[in-house]
Amino acid sequence: MLDFEFGVGEGIQDLPHHGNAAQGIHRAADAGGRSKFAYWAGVAAVSVLFGYGHFYKGPAGILDSGMAGLILGAAYVLSGRDLWVCVLAHGFIDTVGLVAVFLGWSS
Repeated sequence: MLDFEFGVGEGIQDLPHHGNAAQGIHRAADAGGRSKFAYWAGVAAVSVLFGYGHFYKGPAGILDSGMAGLILGAAYVLSGRDLWVCVLAHGFIDTVGLVAVFLGWSS
């Protein structure tokens, strides 16, 4: 199960999305002269777009995904813009969710 999540879930499905989000952060930073504020503004903007991209989950899903995007975006900036930090963190989050479902911990 873990091999599937990290191999297929993160590797094939989510990695391009993380890369696109990172490009959005960098473009915002470029527009703002690569200042710290510009990077954080990019994280905020990409998080809003990421949340809205999950509109099919309803208002709670938009908020949840937006907050996840904000946390992962902050991890990206604070790690020195290392995309693998986000990929591994996202894989860990998804794995915990799969284990919770498998063990009947979720409703």
